[in-house]
Amino acid sequence: EEVPSLPVVAAGSLLELTLGDGQFSMPVGRVSFQHVEPMGFAEFLEAHGQQRLLGALEGWRPGAIPLPEAAHERAAEWFHRYSMVGGMPAVVAADAGGRDARACRELQRDLVAAFRGDFAKYSGRMQPGVLDATLLAVAGGLGRKLVYARFGDGVKQYQARRALDLLAGARVCHLVRHTAANGLPLG
Repeated sequence: EEVPSLPVVAAGSLLELTLGDGQFSMPVGRVSFQHVEPMGFAEFLEAHGQQRLLGALEGWRPGAIPLPEAAHERAAEWFHRYSMVGGMPAVVAADAGGRDARACRELQRDLVAAFRGDFAKYSGRMQPGVLDATLLAVAGGLGRKLVYARFGDGVKQYQARRALDLLAGARVCHLVRHTAANGLPLG
């Protein structure tokens, strides 16, 4: 008897792999992994119907002709909005659909609450309170230098560093390293 060809799609968070107890069993066979990231700035512009601005930005190259001042100002305005809204698809869809800032902020709070509620499952690898304090420090410190000592009362520097590495490994956050940018290579 022939086995039917039934594609199966499963979705989940990398939190399970990163913070789980190591007893996770990966299925064997034809498995394909697709990592879905939050929307980038270009996708954000596209979702808001800003193809003309996106085309101007994609066509510009450093050292070439300067970006027109009007396009630069418009891009700066949209980037500020992107910084506030973020790249989570549900929040971007709400913003692009005309929902107000309060509704978008509520969706963001719901997402953070879902992550925070999930932390209790991973108490074997890291104390949920440390993960929680770390996530709140990351969310509250966007665009600023992150200082481990400010993660919360009772969170030691080594715990904060480990929790931040775990959250970055699970792609809950993305680390941007500081550079003085005084030489090459910048990386």
